[in-house]
Amino acid sequence: FILIKVLIALIVIVSPVQFDTSSQLIINSSTILNEKSTFLSNFDNVPGLKIIIKYLIENLFDKLMVWDAVYFCKLFQNGIEFEHEWVFGPLWWRFIKNFDSYLISILRFVKNFVVISIDFEKVSNIYDNFYSKLITSVIITNLCHYLSCIIIYDLTAVTFKKNSLFKRCFKLNMPLKSSLLLVLSPSGIFLFAPYSEALSCLISILAIYFREVSMLLTTHSYLVSIPRFQSVFKILLYVISGTLVSIGLMIRSNLLLLGIFYLYDLYEFLRFRKFLNSIISLITGLQVFISLVILNYISYIEYCPQRDKWCSTIDKSLIKFAQSYYWDNGFLKYWSINNIPNFLIVLPILVLFISSIRHFSNRYYCLNLNPMILIAKVYLFLGIFFWNIQILIRISCFLPISIWYLADKLNLTIERQKKTGKLYKNSKKFTINTENLFIFWLFSWIMIQSSLFASFLPPA
Repeated sequence: FILIKVLIALIVIVSPVQFDTSSQLIINSSTILNEKSTFLSNFDNVPGLKIIIKYLIENLFDKLMVWDAVYFCKLFQNGIEFEHEWVFGPLWWRFIKNFDSYLISILRFVKNFVVISIDFEKVSNIYDNFYSKLITSVIITNLCHYLSCIIIYDLTAVTFKKNSLFKRCFKLNMPLKSSLLLVLSPSGIFLFAPYSEALSCLISILAIYFREVSMLLTTHSYLVSIPRFQSVFKILLYVISGTLVSIGLMIRSNLLLLGIFYLYDLYEFLRFRKFLNSIISLITGLQVFISLVILNYISYIEYCPQRDKWCSTIDKSLIKFAQSYYWDNGFLKYWSINNIPNFLIVLPILVLFISSIRHFSNRYYCLNLNPMILIAKVYLFLGIFFWNIQILIRISCFLPISIWYLADKLNLTIERQKKTGKLYKNSKKFTINTENLFIFWLFSWIMIQSSLFASFLPPA
């Protein structure tokens, strides 16, 4: 994990120039220059550290302020001013903007039990700075990615404990492979820069984990298992998973599709006449729906009825309007000649997801992965026909199905080599196969993507 993060940082640092210099106008403005000077003045007593931090700001953090990061950094400092900024979920930038308040509240609580000498006003003054918030957001982003890599280990163990791949999963350590593969997520630089992807990834994996832990599948046949909850505690975990999805929706709207889990569960409970469980599933899913309503209602009372372009629509969704009007999202809107390179760049992700769906749907059928497979299909459909397709690269980390596919393919190769009398660890030749090609692409793509991002070049 540290190696990949250091490599990304080094690539950003050595990137010589930016194709689009618009963000430099912000960085070189008198306001930001004053913010930089004020921030660096906090290290006047440690000259050596001040030089290092100044170098990192100018050669790393400033270069991360490109593409959507420009919006996020502006929101961290000033909040929303224009309607198109509503496409950026309100919780991520508000969390960073008010992080000092949360930190001080925690420190005040700790002070009741431990003797600590902290000037809370000074902490607040230091954080009330553009660079304090930018650096904090990058630290939190990378911390969220690290936690995701830890949690997916347990998620993999819990998930495959319930299905047909149980023996292969634990015999060949599929959880560890999954954790390592998430480090190489094609989201790459977006799990390093001050974007909301890493926090969304963490919440997504945690929500899926809580749901999976809470559900017990009683085998009825190879193709049918009856879902149920084991205890009141497991019911609570299930409801919390819905709470996490509803929070995630406020961070990144794509997480709305995780609500399909609860629609699927509701259908299964009703199918097996588990009416009490179906009520629990309905209540859990309603959290996601209420979160969506609140998200739209806040913007509606802010701008309507003055903004006739979207205030008079049936769903009254500013986010949907802004995505279409400002970012040109919509059915086949992205299908143009000039976007062919973006389709080619995303092609490996499309192949990876389609292969994952086929792997767990047909060849190695896993019943408890059915809802995730359904969500993956919806993601692909919307990404290909409605969204800016390169967004699939950024949000690929939200669903672990592609990671599990690669991990299981690695395990299959090990099994096959052992059956043919070739020990994997003693193999002298590097075998070119599907999983090795994908892993090579993941590593290469992260390096290429980081270079393009730092140079303010697409895709983003």
